[in-house]
Amino acid sequence: MIRMKSQMRRLRQINSAPPFESQRSERRFWADEAQDYIFARVKERPKSPCVQRVVRLLELMTAAEELRMELYQAHQDFESTHNPAVPRAFGSDDSRLRGKVRELDDHLREMNKRIGRYRWRPFLRHYPGYTYLEDLYLSTRRSTDERWENAAVRWLLRHQIKGYGGLPAPILRFRRCRQCSAWFYALTDHQRHCKLKCRQRLYSDSPEFRAKRARYMRERYRPQEKEREQRATEGGKHA
Repeated sequence: MIRMKSQMRRLRQINSAPPFESQRSERRFWADEAQDYIFARVKERPKSPCVQRVVRLLELMTAAEELRMELYQAHQDFESTHNPAVPRAFGSDDSRLRGKVRELDDHLREMNKRIGRYRWRPFLRHYPGYTYLEDLYLSTRRSTDERWENAAVRWLLRHQIKGYGGLPAPILRFRRCRQCSAWFYALTDHQRHCKLKCRQRLYSDSPEFRAKRARYMRERYRPQEKEREQRATEGGKHA
């Protein structure tokens, strides 16, 4: 078992996650997991084929979940207003919705084609301390890159893709920073930047900030500078 564990990357079982004291602590846990399973390798080797395949799958998964959410809401609206006596299919008279359905189908088709390359072998063991029996899914691939890729994809599929109805899947917490384009796991719904520095940099480049800065320089900073210069000049005369 020790040799098998050293050769194959195991995936953590979902019920091995600790109990969470708050929603933020839960999101922090999954953000740390995302760092271990996804982001560390993506940052270290962004051009490697295995990383590019995982990133493409991540892009497809986030786009597909966004489409699913949009179509779910549209379907709910259709069901609430549709007269059953009038035969009409969902989206039949809305070209935009038909386009969204085709787009989602295209994403699912590509995802299913891509995940067909991955292979896992189930394995059962008792968790350390005999806490519970744990099911692992071990990659049969041999190289380090292949083992990482299989583990990353398995983790995404198992823990991050399952939304329900109007509740979005956690996969939508995977986002690209609006400033540097790096992937990150959002801890809040409104988070759009990977770190504070990127948020400040993007804001400093915005027209609103530049206008505010120009107004400050014109109305406060320059008059204060002029007043200081006048006081210094007058002080020199008295000296």
